[in-house]
Amino acid sequence: MLTRVWKDPWIPTILARPAKSILNIRDSLLYVNDLIDQNTNLWKLDRLQALIDPVDIPLILGIRPSRTYLSDGFSWSHTKSGNYTVKSGYWVARDLSRPTCDPPFQGPGNIFPRNSLFYNFDFLFWRDREFGIGEKVLELFPWIIWYIWKSKNRFVFENFREPPPETLVLALQETAVWKQATLKEDDSTRPIVFVGSSQTPSTLLPECQLDASWHVDDTLSGHGWVLVRQDLVIHLGLKSTRRNLSPLHAEFNSLL
Repeated sequence: MLTRVWKDPWIPTILARPAKSILNIRDSLLYVNDLIDQNTNLWKLDRLQALIDPVDIPLILGIRPSRTYLSDGFSWSHTKSGNYTVKSGYWVARDLSRPTCDPPFQGPGNIFPRNSLFYNFDFLFWRDREFGIGEKVLELFPWIIWYIWKSKNRFVFENFREPPPETLVLALQETAVWKQATLKEDDSTRPIVFVGSSQTPSTLLPECQLDASWHVDDTLSGHGWVLVRQDLVIHLGLKSTRRNLSPLHAEFNSLL
């Protein structure tokens, strides 16, 4: 409750910052608490419009004031939970101290067509069929890339350098296991399960599905949910609210 509007970093941007004013003369003792209606626990929209830059108003309205008058706290914007971790602090410090690097090496020009990472991924997963590469080889690429990524993480976080041949062997083994696990069973070999009269088949239970729409430039967030049983829609709900701080906030708001 002692957060100052013009001096403390409370606007939820990356990095957090004070609010921007549209006035030439600002009250240095204006607190965020003064912008909240104490009776309704909602933002005073008229006062926001009279003091705050219009760019900041949607960000402020995305913050839900506490209904229990808790003391102001801190939020770490580099984690989804808002809590500081040593690992996230390490990466932020590393990014701040890292010099400008050249673009990553994309491989020899006679293998990949361009120096664009995204174009080469497109080539690797789709375009290479035009060059006669078989499906059995193509299905290995995602697993090889995945295990290269895991090997890099082990080196970064555990200081363990895995030999490339071992990474390739693990990727090939995992591909074989995945193919075996996704083979369709013969219906004749599946056990027949009888459902007693006291049990309700899971297919007869209703299922609630929800989702949210969020865009950084929109002033509103959309929320929707539907209750279905098999292919039958039992109930449908839609609403819109002021834009939440993030897509995760918007989806959570759909549950409320």
